[in-house]
Amino acid sequence: MTTLLITLPIFAYIFIGWLAAKSRYVSDKVCEGLSEYVFSIAVPVLIMMTLAQTSSKDPIIPTYWVSYFGACAIAWGITMLLTKKLLKRAHKETVICGYATSQANTVFMGIPLILDVYGQAGSVPLFMLLAIHLPIMLGAASFLIELGGNEKFFTKLKKIVLTICTNPIFIALIIGSFLHYFEIKPEGTIKTILESIAGTASTCALISLGMALNRYRIKDDLKCASIIVVGKLIIHPLAVWVLAFYVFKLPPVYAGVAVLFATLPVGVNAYLLSFYYKTAERPVSSAVLISTVLSVFSVSIWLSLLLKMQ
Repeated sequence: MTTLLITLPIFAYIFIGWLAAKSRYVSDKVCEGLSEYVFSIAVPVLIMMTLAQTSSKDPIIPTYWVSYFGACAIAWGITMLLTKKLLKRAHKETVICGYATSQANTVFMGIPLILDVYGQAGSVPLFMLLAIHLPIMLGAASFLIELGGNEKFFTKLKKIVLTICTNPIFIALIIGSFLHYFEIKPEGTIKTILESIAGTASTCALISLGMALNRYRIKDDLKCASIIVVGKLIIHPLAVWVLAFYVFKLPPVYAGVAVLFATLPVGVNAYLLSFYYKTAERPVSSAVLISTVLSVFSVSIWLSLLLKMQ
């Protein structure tokens, strides 16, 4: 019952967004505008306010990052191997499929879910992971793709750095970390305004995610999409579970946040990367939709296991 109470509102908001877009009750412009508001304003403000207001002095645990990104490497590698050996896909396509397997929907679903489950205690490990998630994952994907490409690596590296440094989430993490370190907490009217904006982040993020799902279709290449979905919803969180709980034996909250982070469905960024390189667009877009639908069940199962561990 506890798991249901946590997950039901989350997926209800996603369904409401999908239904509104599917029925054309709202237009594509609304979907685009709401998504941009969430990504550029609401979630960044939520991150800054959460970091600024937390008084936790929890130490940085290197094995926490090793647990998560080690599992990413495992899921990524298995997916690349399967798509290459079983489906005979080219190098670039195997890399993008592997990236999709280890690229979670962090902003639109991860932040609302993890903060709802762990509250303030989960904010530190959550944002510690978010702080380096984008540069590591995007950097790794671009590096592996360029190993089989002709464009100079340093040219691509400049683009990656520029993309990361102008990302609203990354900027919010920097500002929030600064406020947290110097114990600067917004007060008065400024605090009221920022808290009002931050309060809209979770609901708007989930509704906009539902709207965005209406754009994806279960098309051809379901074999490849299935490999991605299995890697994302089963292999990735299972690898994090083993590393976090049994290999490195992290504190329960840290281990739980890492596992929940990994249980999330394929992130929209994976499709954007496939669209940018004009490779694996169909299987990745299918995987985004399928994994999000199936995550209704998979996230609930993983969450039940985590709650029993407490």
